[in-house]
Amino acid sequence: MEYTFRAQEIGMASLNNHGVRLGDKLVIRPFQGKKKQISLNREKLLFSSSCAGQINLNPCSGAISLPSVGEKDWGFQLHLVAVGRKNEIDQNGRYILKSNHGVPFKINGMLAFESFIERGDVVELEYNQLSFLSCSESRKSKDSNGSGFSQKITNSEISILYVGETGTGKTYLAHQVHLESGRAGNFVHLNLSSFSPSLIESELFGHIKGAFTGAIREKQGAILEASQGTLFLDEIDSLPFELQTKLLLFLDSKMVRAVGGFQSKKSDARLIFASGQNLEKLVNQKEMRKDFYYRISSGMVKQLEPLRENKRRIANFCEAYCLDKKVYLSPQLEKFILEFSWPGNLRQLIGHLDKKYVLSKGPRLEFCSEDSVLINESLSLPEYEEEEILTISELKKRHALKTYYQTGRNIKASAKVLGITANTMRTLMRKTKDGGATEDFEFKLEKSS
Repeated sequence: MEYTFRAQEIGMASLNNHGVRLGDKLVIRPFQGKKKQISLNREKLLFSSSCAGQINLNPCSGAISLPSVGEKDWGFQLHLVAVGRKNEIDQNGRYILKSNHGVPFKINGMLAFESFIERGDVVELEYNQLSFLSCSESRKSKDSNGSGFSQKITNSEISILYVGETGTGKTYLAHQVHLESGRAGNFVHLNLSSFSPSLIESELFGHIKGAFTGAIREKQGAILEASQGTLFLDEIDSLPFELQTKLLLFLDSKMVRAVGGFQSKKSDARLIFASGQNLEKLVNQKEMRKDFYYRISSGMVKQLEPLRENKRRIANFCEAYCLDKKVYLSPQLEKFILEFSWPGNLRQLIGHLDKKYVLSKGPRLEFCSEDSVLINESLSLPEYEEEEILTISELKKRHALKTYYQTGRNIKASAKVLGITANTMRTLMRKTKDGGATEDFEFKLEKSS
């Protein structure tokens, strides 16, 4: 069978899940000129070399000429072929790239004359680079890009409250609101938990010279500094009870008086709040004033999901990260990233990918010991202890998953380490937390038997 070598290397289940298909996106980065993104909406595309210094697209014939510096002409064909038992190209078709002139291309850094293409693959035609994305991944989602609000809300004066666990991107979203609003003033970020209660008032409202011991000069304060701009008050739950009234007065009047001062000044700063705690619970515990809570939650409120509950956001972020760094994830690493719970949320994911990028030896990021360390840490320090009580069955499944990764994703080896049969190990691995199993996972289990 033609192309069998590539199908065996990738695996049919992986090809079905990750193979490039009709409707996906192709990003072309020529070695000179601007990049272009096109939709794969036809069965065949022809790439050829050109002495012109830019991309030339012919929508009628599907011919794409790319700039070349070599003396030899080259040509490649991206062709849709049926995969699987059903001969239906529209549903089961996957794209294969083939050399027409005996000149090899590079796919993920490896030379090849023909190869099935998976989402995330990076292909080099001479010095031109092709990147392949799924249709859904190529769209900028509100969760991973922008402020998460419509332009009408972004341009308004209405306050915003972001609520979510640490690392879910509250600071990033607040800054995006400021950038998209086009406000002329500064974006001022004040994390209230980083100051002692005695200093918060001065940081917010400013003070005059001599207002208290150590006030050797006048201080403007964050509210005035953010005038005509945006003031982002992070960890608003850390604001002392007695200062909530003073901030409430500013929210109503837009007038602020410095500590020790006698005159009030006007500030039209737009306020954005953020908290990682349940504010209603703080009100019930008498740690937050009820009127203050109603005031800061009277504007737009956005609850940010943790990454473990939003796999699409993980996929969208990884796609954007790979495009920015010009790298791609191996199927094994991609699966791990989507399955891991990421207790530190987006901040932890960014740090982990940055570390893998620095340590990588090429454009392909692989599953390695750094990822195993995360698994070990997540099992040695129980996650979400206050919210989640694990059953014995769930503990078994997690321990089986840890052993599976540590033995190089080998069913028989991991079963031997655990002292169980291979069939029992397969059963544990198929029982994912949501009760299902992916096609790719099933294929790998069958392959190991």
